[in-house]
Amino acid sequence: MNGLIGLLGLVGLIGLLGLMGLMGLMGLMGLMSLMGLMGLMLVGRVSYNTACYV
Repeated sequence: MNGLIGLLGLVGLIGLLGLMGLMGLMGLMGLMSLMGLMGLMLVGRVSYNTACYV
């Protein structure tokens, strides 16, 4: 009985770690895409300003 509880606890812990890892990965991807979008906007604004000056 004790071994079964330990096994369930281990499976639950692995599942929780996997879920946390997945959430962290999704958050990192979201952050990277947001940074990329901000970078694109910045580049677009700079090129727009440059085009206006030329």
